[in-house]
Amino acid sequence: MENRVVISIKVVVCVVIAIILIGVIAFIVGSVSGKKSAKEEIVIPTTEQPTTVAEIIEPEVKIDKQTVKEMVAPAGELVTYKYFYTDAGTYEKSQKFSDTDITIPFTTDKTIYTYSGTISAGIDMEEVEFDVDNDKKNIIVYLPEPKVLSHELDEKSFQTYDVKKSIFTSSELTDYAQFVGELKKSEEEKLDGNRDFWNQLEKNTEKTIKSLMTADDKTDDYNISFEWKENTK
Repeated sequence: MENRVVISIKVVVCVVIAIILIGVIAFIVGSVSGKKSAKEEIVIPTTEQPTTVAEIIEPEVKIDKQTVKEMVAPAGELVTYKYFYTDAGTYEKSQKFSDTDITIPFTTDKTIYTYSGTISAGIDMEEVEFDVDNDKKNIIVYLPEPKVLSHELDEKSFQTYDVKKSIFTSSELTDYAQFVGELKKSEEEKLDGNRDFWNQLEKNTEKTIKSLMTADDKTDDYNISFEWKENTK
């Protein structure tokens, strides 16, 4: 009887130990599986952003006539070309017989005069036009015919030298004042025939406008060309 009791106790103890072992093993296995799952679900943040096609392709830059006009707006004073001159002429004044062109002898005053002035020439920026082709990457600048913008004759530079003085005729400086307009007209006519001056003015104008346009990286891929209106000079 005692042997059966002892055997029963041993059996119970073994069962209890087995249950405990199974529980411990199950706990260990569950913990390992939980850690593995948690590890698999952890996402490590990164500062690197995925590169997409949209980020690689930059948006196409397109410009219009107004954009180009704003680029060259500062050229107003820069495209003005100045021509400085010093010249001389002869002034004669005589008394004539009434109602004739016959000069009365010994009544002629002859005076040589010298003078200096400055002619400013260029283009009217308000008349500049543009043609922009974004597909072909071309910009054509249409420039108006250059012209005289201002003309200043330096009155302080005006000097007279008597060559022949008549005691019968008096030539006053006020008589020469009427020549100012004629002198300016004469100098402008001389400048009209100075092709080198106008060629240089055109080159300088193109260079100035192009430098202003290429200063903006929007026109890096554009070809810039110029066309002048017919020049009659």
